[in-house]
Amino acid sequence: MRILDLALKDLQQIVREKQAALFLLIMPIAFTAFMGFAFNQGATSTDPRLPVGYIDEDNGSALSENFYALLEASTVVRPVKLEGDQLAQADARVQKNELAAVVVVPIGFHTRPADQLGLTLIADMNTTAAHTARNAVQSALIRLMGAARIAEMAPSGAEADRAAAITRAVQAWSDSPVTVAVEQATALKVESSPVSGFNQSSPGMIVQFAIMGLVTSASIL
Repeated sequence: MRILDLALKDLQQIVREKQAALFLLIMPIAFTAFMGFAFNQGATSTDPRLPVGYIDEDNGSALSENFYALLEASTVVRPVKLEGDQLAQADARVQKNELAAVVVVPIGFHTRPADQLGLTLIADMNTTAAHTARNAVQSALIRLMGAARIAEMAPSGAEADRAAAITRAVQAWSDSPVTVAVEQATALKVESSPVSGFNQSSPGMIVQFAIMGLVTSASIL
């Protein structure tokens, strides 16, 4: 039969030619290893939140520390404290897109009334990341202003009492009395396995080189 003759001819050609071994054995292994390492680099777990620089000129006051805690609890931005020599590089890092924005907490921040809390935001507003970071920072600032307002409504006392009241109000945002839990009634438990790029590259390379080896025979038929 013609198909058997072609198959026999291909097998004989593979045995005679050294290039066939290179194409059918070495190249698939090399491509599988290359693609596997490439996929593995993308599979590493990193923080997906936007990095936002944080400059505290208020010397770590209770109000600025609570604001940092609100940013740290955000699902959108990830605060990065800038100190020392990093302060002079803040603008440059924003321009290089290393930071989505930089938040500057001014001196005397903790002494201001709740409705006058203001910050300085360094950002390139021509980028989408800057707009997203600004909205997240504004949301955290609004929560901080609410906490400061609650502290002002409390009975007057020492500065430590006001700071404690603000801290309790900020913590209340993360300890919400109303929560929503989602549970699948018929979910199947699947054993999790480590993510590996070779799980994707190996089957793909096998299929690719198998098809390429059949293209010539199919064109003859």
